[in-house]
Amino acid sequence: MRSPRYSDCVILTSCNFALTNKLSRFAIIRNSFIFNKDLYNPKMRMDAQMKKQNINRYFPLFIYGFCFIISVVVLWQGRIFGLFPMPTPGMDQLNFLDHAQNMLKGILPDYSYKLSFSYTVFLAFLSLISGGKLLIMRILQIALCSLIPVVIYKLCRLLRCSFIASQIAALLYCFYGTSILVSIGFLRAAPLALCFIGFVYLLV
Repeated sequence: MRSPRYSDCVILTSCNFALTNKLSRFAIIRNSFIFNKDLYNPKMRMDAQMKKQNINRYFPLFIYGFCFIISVVVLWQGRIFGLFPMPTPGMDQLNFLDHAQNMLKGILPDYSYKLSFSYTVFLAFLSLISGGKLLIMRILQIALCSLIPVVIYKLCRLLRCSFIASQIAALLYCFYGTSILVSIGFLRAAPLALCFIGFVYLLV
């Protein structure tokens, strides 16, 4: 049996390329025909528009639940591996919690208190609701901070960004790990970010 010559290989390759090119053109024409057929179908166009409107209408609710679930899963996984324990002495988080407990007892911070007074009041409120349980306090703070991507979406729409761009901006925040960790910990950065974005939203 003779080995294939170089010219035979060239001919077979050319035929294969030509056949692939024709098939790809046929697929493009077929898909464009189907797309145009669906485009000019009033019922299908109306259904597509209604689906898009429903997605845009319920997206804030979806993004809130999505961000909340991601943060709770991170908290749950972290507790399995021994993370997010009680803050150790010398940390600002422990000072926040101690002064929040003192506020519930009627003892206000003195002039030497250098941390955020408003966030301490917020933690005292969370401690009052949760009965002083740190896990419930973290979940309540997560529930509040999960409003940040919702406000981002609303702000982008107020700035006349497209629905797709606004949704992508809100989704990107949900995958920003630092913001999730800050919202889990007893730090003022996440509630402060929510206040700042809300302030910008009101200004616009």
